[in-house]
Amino acid sequence: MRGLRSCAISLLVSSVVLAGVAATAGEGPVWRREPGGRLVAVTVGATGHVYVTGSIRGKRGDALMVAKYGGRGHRLWRRAWRHAGALWHAPGVSIAPAPGGGVDVGGYTGHGTGEGGDALLMRYSADGRILWRREIAEANGTAIVVGLAASADGVVAAVEDHGCCDIAVEREGYLRAFLAHGTPWWSSPFEAPAIAAETRDTAWGVAIGSGGRVYAAGSIDRRIYRDGAPPPDVDRIVQALSPRGRVLWTRVTGHDGTRRYNDDASDVAVREALVVAVGTSWPRIGSRMRAWVGAFDTEGGRRWTEGWGGRQRFATAVAIAPWGPIYVGTESSLRRFTRTGALAWERPIPGDRVVSDVATSGAVYVVTGPELQRWRR
Repeated sequence: MRGLRSCAISLLVSSVVLAGVAATAGEGPVWRREPGGRLVAVTVGATGHVYVTGSIRGKRGDALMVAKYGGRGHRLWRRAWRHAGALWHAPGVSIAPAPGGGVDVGGYTGHGTGEGGDALLMRYSADGRILWRREIAEANGTAIVVGLAASADGVVAAVEDHGCCDIAVEREGYLRAFLAHGTPWWSSPFEAPAIAAETRDTAWGVAIGSGGRVYAAGSIDRRIYRDGAPPPDVDRIVQALSPRGRVLWTRVTGHDGTRRYNDDASDVAVREALVVAVGTSWPRIGSRMRAWVGAFDTEGGRRWTEGWGGRQRFATAVAIAPWGPIYVGTESSLRRFTRTGALAWERPIPGDRVVSDVATSGAVYVVTGPELQRWRR
């Protein structure tokens, strides 16, 4: 899988003992909590409650874990869902607040032998009851709900269809929408004009803006992968769709036209006519990887782009705060940017852990390894 966001997904089989961690002094987190297991995604509901998802290791395979916290760090409930089959994994990978309370959780059900699995989408009520569950079947590999965004009409899932068995198309991404009660609504391939549909692509992040417009970000090969041929150009792709799944515009950017770099967009956020994507560029030869954050207007016009190297050369997650700034998670830090792209500050993550997701509402919430952290603005 491409990008550090996918690396976080692959680490879901790790297990951590259940514990509570005290707040640190200075400019770090206000408080830190460990609900148990490996965390991957975080979101904040309209009432200010914080939800996290990830996985808990068990003898019969990993269980999907979702937990709910109050803004001051007290845990309200935790739920674990296990697949009925023996040696099946069901990790949580993505999360979004459901309208009217509750939360949507995405992930996958995969057999412990590595022989494939199906994309998984579940809706929980505000008190932790499962309201509905949907599984999206994959015949030749594993399909994963890697990104989620919800609106009053329903929920949109970014699905990575990760193939196997040396098939030519190893990875195919698409968007799948469901109505509020779990009824399938629409589906859209994550493709770009003038690029063959058979190329490998993945939509890692998805967000919903005003009027229900959908924004997705990921990566795309510029030509079909062939065994024995030079690797294709891999560029980042950002796409806007109508509330009913009609593609409005597509932007493919990166080190266009060269095979020296792979470019990937790992997450996307939208707020007040600003669309922000983050990701990583890395060379085929050498190790001079660079993280980047870039902004578009809601019609696809480029606003600005910033990049950096060093120890924080992976950008993994992004959130635009209601109070204005943009927060970007990296492999060992949290960065705050202005809406015009200026870096305001960068702060290290305790233990140099990788940030897998960021959410904002009144404060900044970060998940990294086993921890949920609350940061001041």
